[in-house]
Amino acid sequence: MATGSLPGVCCLCPHDHARGTWVPSVGTFTDRTGYTYHLCERHYRPIRAWLARLAEREAKRRRGGILTAEDFLRHDP
Repeated sequence: MATGSLPGVCCLCPHDHARGTWVPSVGTFTDRTGYTYHLCERHYRPIRAWLARLAEREAKRRRGGILTAEDFLRHDP
């Protein structure tokens, strides 16, 4: 498991283990390379909003509202 920091600690916020100052993570995000980021609410909120917009766009596309490149790609192996 590749992680940016300890599980349960935001890997993007500055923290000092000696003094015990750290920000707890509320979610994880795994990028295309398999790297897992543990993120606090402040850093996870934009990703959650992006995923919501992506889901809305996909739902609209499925209803026939927009055509994307995926509509023209073959799904054969």
